Amino acid sequence: MNISLDFYVKALFNSPMSVKKVKKKRKRKNSVAGKDSGGRPRREWTPKQITQMEQYAFEGCQTGTIAELMGVPKTTLEDNVGIRSKLTKKRAERKLDLRQHQNEAAKDKNPALLIFLGKNVLGQADKHDHELTGKDGGPIQTQIVDFEVISNNNDTK
Repeated sequence: MNISLDFYVKALFNSPMSVKKVKKKRKRKNSVAGKDSGGRPRREWTPKQITQMEQYAFEGCQTGTIAELMGVPKTTLEDNVGIRSKLTKKRAERKLDLRQHQNEAAKDKNPALLIFLGKNVLGQADKHDHELTGKDGGPIQTQIVDFEVISNNNDTK
């Protein structure tokens, strides 16, 4: 049975549940312009709560941990664009602060930190040369073994 793609497209857009009709159907009768009259009200945060969440983010806490500490579901923080952007900003500030402290420690000639930064930032690496030698530092002795000959010798015994 050959039914063309055009048939499906026409059927989709001419159906009773077309895209335009779905949008009209979902409009709320009692909604005020710019306000959503349905569903749960948005969570309001006090300045003290926002400061606390920002502090948690600056200290390196993930969103799930912050949500647990604040007593709300993780999605409450993830879905709130304002909170999410504040947490992201504080995490970026934490990285900057950490880099500044690393640079200060490197300037104070902390050898472990200098090695770490050299390897991770500058791409430096430890060089390990390994040389294999034979007996008394001489060349490695090699021997070619023909397993068929050994196998045939064992079969004749």
